[in-house]
Amino acid sequence: EEKRDLSFKRVYESVNIMTGMLENVSLIGKEQSGNLSFRPEIMNLEKFAQQMVDESQVTLAVEDRINLNIVGDYDRVLLDKVLLRHILINVLTNAIKYSPSETKVDFTISKVKRYIEFHVQDFGVGIPKNELTNIFDPFFRASNSEEFSGTGLGLAIVKQCVNVHGGDMTIDSELNKGTLVAIQLPLRKL
Repeated sequence: EEKRDLSFKRVYESVNIMTGMLENVSLIGKEQSGNLSFRPEIMNLEKFAQQMVDESQVTLAVEDRINLNIVGDYDRVLLDKVLLRHILINVLTNAIKYSPSETKVDFTISKVKRYIEFHVQDFGVGIPKNELTNIFDPFFRASNSEEFSGTGLGLAIVKQCVNVHGGDMTIDSELNKGTLVAIQLPLRKL
């Protein structure tokens, strides 16, 4: 029974990984063909952000690794949930994956003028400065990421989803000290 349970767990994990990769490739294909659409809907961003934190931690089989800090009220904002999910899951799982297990990731949501800002700060391996210009290229992986699993599609997808929202993003990183991903999306409220 134990072997069967372990086998089912491995199959389930493999299916989840493969499904994620197929979703990523599909999203890149839609963007390149001009078929990536923006479908905003009214949402409670606070609840959605907490769901993304929980999902990111479950995906990587970790607990209590993300400090979520929400400054302001985001009860009825207009955002594309599908695209926002891709943005947050990719950024949060990267932050956890590239950080030592004893550190936490800081995830802050705040308002700046007419934008919602998402800041994800990790304290991990960082990205070499000379490679930051390539970080949004599909399939690009930093030279110091070889020991970590990944396809190199995550940040390319995040950038596309941010662009479709009409937003902007920056990445600041220092080797062995961590990475700060800052994303700004237009604030539309009802």
